[in-house]
Amino acid sequence: MGMKCRWLVWMCMLLVTLGALFSTVSAEHEYVHLVWVNDQPNPGESFSVQYAGFPGNASDWLTVVPVDYPDDRYGEWVYTRGGVDGGVLVSGLPEGHYEVRSYFNWPAGGYEVQARFPFVIGSPEYPQGQLAWTQRQSYEPGESINVEYRDMPGNSRDWITIVPWDSADSAYQEYSYLQGQRSGELTFRGLDKGQYQVRVFFNWPSGGYEVRDRHTFWVGMQPPSMAEVAVDQQPPDSLAWTEKSQYSVQESVLVHFAGLPGNNRDWITVVRSDAGDSTYGQFYYTGGEDHGTLEFRPLAAGHYEVRVFFDWPHGSYDVQSRYGFSVTD
Repeated sequence: MGMKCRWLVWMCMLLVTLGALFSTVSAEHEYVHLVWVNDQPNPGESFSVQYAGFPGNASDWLTVVPVDYPDDRYGEWVYTRGGVDGGVLVSGLPEGHYEVRSYFNWPAGGYEVQARFPFVIGSPEYPQGQLAWTQRQSYEPGESINVEYRDMPGNSRDWITIVPWDSADSAYQEYSYLQGQRSGELTFRGLDKGQYQVRVFFNWPSGGYEVRDRHTFWVGMQPPSMAEVAVDQQPPDSLAWTEKSQYSVQESVLVHFAGLPGNNRDWITVVRSDAGDSTYGQFYYTGGEDHGTLEFRPLAAGHYEVRVFFDWPHGSYDVQSRYGFSVTD
């Protein structure tokens, strides 16, 4: 069955389910609402965003943004003008990982996201959910480091630095202001043997030392790989698990995975343990890999789960594997 046919079948099933759900909506207006994109758009090509089950406020609205944007940032947006079901046309965007987000009744509803739909434009080669990354995972000592960045907010003093991976967030070494550029490439001096992080900061000095993105790489050594993870370290009945059972709030979280079916859109997320199955936090598509290692940004203190899902959107939010861990102050 072709891609478009599969999408049509999936959407028909979705709308049938939606109709059934609408029949249970109470008089207190507990609306069931959805947003989605019917197909994978091509870079630069306008595309349609569909919505259903909205409450019908004149200032309900939709926006499309890079998937790692905070909830209070928006890109191209449109009011539904009282529409309950319908579609809007969105201008073409560069290849990348995006999300449709819906909000109700501006300004009373604020930036509380009511529904999300992640999707991809083109076939982006850069990692999902990251603003900056090195072109390679490992370099030789003294070799120049090439860093690419995308989807920055465009402030003249957004800046990027490279530091040892365990440095405090306020630490910096060589750094570069981006001069308002949203995407591009930087070259940093070579480094001694060790493990390092590329760190992204917004709009100095008002943005302070709040790290907006981290990417770990290695100099003079190889990154950890599944070949180095003993088979007996994979917990029974878990397709993905953390390197450690407990992390501090300053640490990136390493997640190993193995035994996945190898679909391009198998995906892994980390969420609080009590979150519903349709909730997701930081997430990565596995890109067809059946095993590997992913790095997640540091988390607030609490109890978390690594959750594995197969073949989005066909696999929906059917959790295939869970693995618990904790983060402490």
